[in-house]
Amino acid sequence: MEVNIPALKPLGLVLSAVLVLACSPAEDTRIEGPMARGETPNVYWPTPQSPIGKDPKAEKKIAEILARMSLEQKIGQMMQPSIDHITPEEVTQYYIGSVLNGGGMYPNKDRYASPHDWMALANEFWDAARNMPEGVPAIPLLWGTDAVHGHNNVVGATLFPHNSALGAANNTKLVREIGEAVAREMVATGLDWNFAPTVAIAKSLRWGRAYESFSENPGIAAQLSAAMVIGLQGEPSSERFLANDRVIATAKHFIGDGATERGDDQGSTQLSEQALINEHVTGYLSTISSGVQTVMASYSSWQGVPMHAQKYLLTDVLKNHMGFDGFVISDWNATGHVEGCTRDNCATAINAGVDMLMVPTKPDWPNMIANTLSQVKNGDIAIERIDDAVTRILRVKMRAGLFQELQPSTRTTYSFGDTLSTAAHQEIARQAVRESLVLLKNNNKTLPLAADGHILVTGNAADSVAMQSGGWTISWQGNDTKPEDFPAATSIYQGLLYTTRSAGGSVELSEDGSYRKRPDAAVVVFGEEPYAEMRGDLQNLKTLEYNREYAQALMVLSTLKAEGIPTVSVFVSGRPRLVAKEMNQSDAFVMAWLPGSEGQGIADVLLDGARGFKGKLPFSWPSQPCPNSDGNNPPPLHPLGFGLNYQSDVQTPQLNENYPPFINGCDLPDQPLQVAGYDLSGSDMNLHLELKSLEKVVVNTETSWHGLNAKVSRTGDKNIEQIDLVWAGAPRVNAVLQNGRVQSFVPNLVADQSLAFEVNIRQSANETVWLKMECGHLCSEQIDVTEPLKALTQNEWHPVYVPLSCIADHRTDLHKINSPFRIDSSGNLSLSLRNMRVGKVKPSAINLCLSQ
Repeated sequence: MEVNIPALKPLGLVLSAVLVLACSPAEDTRIEGPMARGETPNVYWPTPQSPIGKDPKAEKKIAEILARMSLEQKIGQMMQPSIDHITPEEVTQYYIGSVLNGGGMYPNKDRYASPHDWMALANEFWDAARNMPEGVPAIPLLWGTDAVHGHNNVVGATLFPHNSALGAANNTKLVREIGEAVAREMVATGLDWNFAPTVAIAKSLRWGRAYESFSENPGIAAQLSAAMVIGLQGEPSSERFLANDRVIATAKHFIGDGATERGDDQGSTQLSEQALINEHVTGYLSTISSGVQTVMASYSSWQGVPMHAQKYLLTDVLKNHMGFDGFVISDWNATGHVEGCTRDNCATAINAGVDMLMVPTKPDWPNMIANTLSQVKNGDIAIERIDDAVTRILRVKMRAGLFQELQPSTRTTYSFGDTLSTAAHQEIARQAVRESLVLLKNNNKTLPLAADGHILVTGNAADSVAMQSGGWTISWQGNDTKPEDFPAATSIYQGLLYTTRSAGGSVELSEDGSYRKRPDAAVVVFGEEPYAEMRGDLQNLKTLEYNREYAQALMVLSTLKAEGIPTVSVFVSGRPRLVAKEMNQSDAFVMAWLPGSEGQGIADVLLDGARGFKGKLPFSWPSQPCPNSDGNNPPPLHPLGFGLNYQSDVQTPQLNENYPPFINGCDLPDQPLQVAGYDLSGSDMNLHLELKSLEKVVVNTETSWHGLNAKVSRTGDKNIEQIDLVWAGAPRVNAVLQNGRVQSFVPNLVADQSLAFEVNIRQSANETVWLKMECGHLCSEQIDVTEPLKALTQNEWHPVYVPLSCIADHRTDLHKINSPFRIDSSGNLSLSLRNMRVGKVKPSAINLCLSQ
């Protein structure tokens, strides 16, 4: 496919290379073994030209500072704790080089902290980094944040459409203006580093971060990523580059994160090296050519080796061959995914080329400092590698003007008060909403609707700014927000209401599609609940078919169609989903993506038609519920670049709703397997107690941990015979069985097996009791088993079970279970467990899954 990329300074000739790469066929052959060691690239990697270059005077000053730094200060510069787990005093004590706020972290842990509160804390951290003893270099501190669709961690900021929507608009000038607006709102709160843009090429719509990708097309992603970097940082060739109204940008996540098998956020990308170049390097070419100063390594792996251990890709390719002279930042606790490493100990990642370690919590970051010091002293990490990392960090800080010794509050004239969202920024966001809308169906010219008529507005996303904003909104997953979190926002319903009122029309809002007055037309606004990675990954029983998760929209549409009411569907989602059933019940269908805080932009296009549809699909629209793991999918329902407008005279026929059969979900074998039961009581199992999943203690015989008393009885061969657990006025504490390994239980799922055990309740719970199998942080949801356990006769053994299908329904990825059994509660509860297995169950066993 030919991609038209308009001229975009200062990319020059690099975009020509991007075009070639975007259109080149991917090589199918795979290399033998991953390139985890350092060596010369064995295939052609492009060499982008950075427009900045090294300033000899600055490099001399950096060398002078480095020569005065102790090893402790150098390692402190390489650490990035989170603001919830470090004080300004500790910044001084440990010579910390950077802090971050993760999603859901705020000054003083106050969600409604004002921009003034953010600025005050930024000043405190800045002063702490400068408060060094005499003779010790005072090095300015960086504060990083994920402002991925606006300054989205701050209540009152402008929330722009997510990247997938911007890919539909495909307007480089607009994206650049968005970057400039985001930078202004960030500096108004004292922050100077944005972990954006995501330049990933999302090849799997099942990936929970697909909406952070501009497009599946490498050319579109390259041009928009470059525009965002220039908007955030400024033109590299101008005096405004990293000026006081700009922030440092980050290209992430290096590399191939959008092509993991099954769309798993932390999975492996099994591509040949040439395919990796052809499909996934373009965003790094364009952003390096635009002067991007930091690159974030990916959680994912390539050819089975975690990216944080890939010296070949991080050092030999990115730094040496591609000439990237900024620094590489790790992702959140990503060192814990490297073999032989933990969250607080990973010489491998530093040796591979990671320059700054995002180690958010205590005691991990102090331990990481101590461990890294020891590893340098004993030779596991060369001092030259430390010096290279710190040189790169100092270079970026110097380019950003941080050595001008200006407090964050004195760097800028921007002060937006308690609401960062200005009229100018709102208009930019509203334009982005209008230009990103994609018209997929408009039978009988249903759209545009007459603004002076009576319109029914319904659906789960009609009056929800949270749903139209998606993940990375106020909190990480964005699923815990309230209306008061959006003081400067307009919902889609409100936008339709304002426009119709101005035209003499009326709007009736209904949750279930009912109405008091028969409408001239109905607008049904529905979509996905907010999510970020992992929570949004569609794995195991989760398919692309929207109706399998959200059934209400189809029922409302079917009822309205039966009543003869013209119906417009507005789909609010960061990615295409299989919605053939909903399309068939709609007269018109609009893909609205995740539009953010300016729902008025949708009314601008749907009503009266003064503004038409401009958006084109940045991703092909699926025609089947289960995409192939290798990306070779059947012909799409709508191809990349599809989009109707008001001049289109297209009648969409009824779509096929009969999909090929599959067993409950995707990625499962077609035939049941004969699988032996899995014994959870084996000698390699240990019981761990955890308080809020932050600390662990291994229980071998008998122990007490924060109000949970545990006793493990073992047989002569040391197998677990019985576990006794007593919660006594406890906070929420977990008891978890682990053996240090990861195992797939998908074959057991296909064989219709269950997590089975016997339980003896000695004292019923006075708080909720949860049960789950774990596959990592936010990779599974808990099952409430409180009532079924209360119904059991006390002081008797009862066989109980939870079907693996129920566990999979609770977003558990059965491909990678690292803890096959976890039970947790608080308050008071006493019970005993025995005969714990995964297998077939006795006919008399009691099903604990309340959903069945």
